Amino acid sequence: MFSMTILPKEEAEAEPVGEAQEEPNENPTLKKPTAGRGFGGLSLGGFSLDLSFNPFGKYLPFVICAVLLALLAAAAFMLK
Repeated sequence: MFSMTILPKEEAEAEPVGEAQEEPNENPTLKKPTAGRGFGGLSLGGFSLDLSFNPFGKYLPFVICAVLLALLAAAAFMLK
């Protein structure tokens, strides 16, 4: 869904808003999503693993790729 409000410049400058969910979060107030974000949890049989803690933030895919490339390079070096 998309909505837009056109305001006079003076009114817009008098009531600044943040980008996305940054402060001031109003007009409209955006609620942070509670579901469908991140890795969440992994459950295999009776074993449960919580993967919601992510110290790398949005850079996690790059970190994973760097680790995989380092492992591939080490394997290639060992085969020589």
